[in-house]
Amino acid sequence: MIKIFLRVVGVLIALGGVAAAWVGSERHRYAEQVGQNIYVERSQMAGPGSGAARKDAGEKKIAEWEQEIEETKTETYLWFGGAAAALAVGVSMALLPSTRKRKATVPEQAPAQNPPQNQDAPAV
Repeated sequence: MIKIFLRVVGVLIALGGVAAAWVGSERHRYAEQVGQNIYVERSQMAGPGSGAARKDAGEKKIAEWEQEIEETKTETYLWFGGAAAALAVGVSMALLPSTRKRKATVPEQAPAQNPPQNQDAPAV
């Protein structure tokens, strides 16, 4: 009974690891989107007609976004680390070998041979 319970808990932990990996990948995608925002902002700052005030505001935004990317990277690494640990523990619990004794298999008996014929009797 306890082995079944441990296997079910192991499967649930492994599913939690999959969910953590999904959240980590979403956070990674978010960091990439913020990186694209930085790229767009820099290209707009380099364009014609951008004054000093526009460049200062753009640099301020970029600095905030870069800080956000660093925080998001740290979060992503934590989610991926937790996912790896949960998957390792969950799968090992789910695949835990059973310690109960197996039933001994009955050896197959050889097919019964014809009984020996009486050699004194005349052959028909």
